[in-house]
Amino acid sequence: VGTGTLSKNGNSVSVANIPGGYKLSDLDGEGHSAQLLQWPNQITVISDGTSQPDNPSQPDTPKYPAESVPSGTTKSVQFVTSDGTV
Repeated sequence: VGTGTLSKNGNSVSVANIPGGYKLSDLDGEGHSAQLLQWPNQITVISDGTSQPDNPSQPDTPKYPAESVPSGTTKSVQFVTSDGTV
């Protein structure tokens, strides 16, 4: 449904240019998305009018690919819906 840019700054990973009407599929109550920490090439988005169930609790010390990505790194990503629409 669109393309955006994944960026790492310090220990934070963020994504820009999410298409209008969509949001990240796995946002928690604080606006964090675990899928960004996977440093993915595709990011799942959902309609921003949709409510999602609570995410299961994460382990205390998760290990994610993004932890080894240098700060300041960016890459292009593709947004897809949960049914695979790009």
